[in-house]
Amino acid sequence: MACGPLPSLYIHHMKAGKVAERRNGENIKIQRQDAEQYGHAQPGYFALKSEEEWNQYWSGNGSNAKSPAIDYSAKMVLVAATETSGTQALKVTQIVEDGTAMYVYVAATRAGASCPTRTEGAVKQDLVIVDRTDKPIHFYVESKSAESCGDAPLATIACTVAGKAVSGAEMTAAPGEVVECTAGVQVRGVFAQADSHWTWLEHPASSTAKLAYDSTGNKVKFTTDVFGRYGLKFEVRDDAGRLGESTALVKVGPQKDGLLVQLGWTGFDRNDDASTFPRIALTATGPEANQPTCSLESTPKPSWCEISKQGATLTTLRFAGAMEGAYRIGVKYTDDRFVGGPVACVRIFLNGEQKQEICDKDARKGGTEWTLGAVVARTGVLEPLRDDGTVPDVANPNKPAGTKPAATKPSGTKPAGKPAGTKPAGGKPSGTKPSGSKPSKPGGKPVFNP
Repeated sequence: MACGPLPSLYIHHMKAGKVAERRNGENIKIQRQDAEQYGHAQPGYFALKSEEEWNQYWSGNGSNAKSPAIDYSAKMVLVAATETSGTQALKVTQIVEDGTAMYVYVAATRAGASCPTRTEGAVKQDLVIVDRTDKPIHFYVESKSAESCGDAPLATIACTVAGKAVSGAEMTAAPGEVVECTAGVQVRGVFAQADSHWTWLEHPASSTAKLAYDSTGNKVKFTTDVFGRYGLKFEVRDDAGRLGESTALVKVGPQKDGLLVQLGWTGFDRNDDASTFPRIALTATGPEANQPTCSLESTPKPSWCEISKQGATLTTLRFAGAMEGAYRIGVKYTDDRFVGGPVACVRIFLNGEQKQEICDKDARKGGTEWTLGAVVARTGVLEPLRDDGTVPDVANPNKPAGTKPAATKPSGTKPAGKPAGTKPAGGKPSGTKPSGSKPSKPGGKPVFNP
């Protein structure tokens, strides 16, 4: 036959765990070949009865496998190759021939419960040389499952925030707090642990937080900086490549009341060295004249100025007390900033909600200042500065910038117009009686007008 079943070849797949009935006849001697030397056989069951059929069969695989040195007039090659990825082993176990046919019994072992299947293209195969026959050939494929491999490894994560144990689907932390997480591993199957590692699952775009590992690799820690979600994933694999994983999420958010301004960076790679970024400083000036500037370096600081630095790149200004008016916001560059490098961004939060984000993509010279405007304390919205660089008048913080005040009526005055007590045009003054004679109807007859 050539590269496929002819009418004289039959394939019978038995139900899993079922064994085919053995036929009475002569047990045929099997000469097993080293199947791996030929490469990957075509899946299926074949009887190759000539060198031409052998070459045609293997050429379909792009292989030039050399034929065994046999006399095809007396011998033939039987090929059994897996047809499904779940088959882990395949072997011709017995061949019987009677007066009417040849019966080839093949044992196929499928992967056990929770066991990995073979990789794509990794064919299990068996090649045997037997005496040639022109009788019909029946392949009986008997399938059984291997023993269970047990469950995949189990991974867990336990974390602390600022030294305190926390739990839950999403933990919370403040900027500048240290998060430390420890992984637990439980190997539950027949395969040993082979590898484990931590990765970021989520990471705020402007954060420079990096993972620090201990010597075992089962513990990591990092320091939060910008607001956002920090997600960690721990994975463990066994020798069979089976995966166990666990995740931890930490949310860093602003305070729920009051005004907050944050200066940080974005537009950089997580592996960049933050110490090479340009040096910048957040500044704020209050609405009252002759007040000191609020900055990390300023001394003294205004009473409303609570400013601090988290990590290498983040500055946070919290406004203390009941805030009124508008506050000038600026960023001073100590070093040059070139286009294409990291981008400085200012984010404004009011009562836990982000109101604005403004980023500076322009090139800047060291010693210059990026002036953003004045943030209105009650709205968290930036307003443009006056022409002279002073903060705008925000006595009415809900008023859109640039609008004129609504006209108001002076207290205790009457609208301008006719003098008080004058008769409105076309009628008589209210509450007065006509002087002199009474008005008359047409025709001269008087009319009573009380």
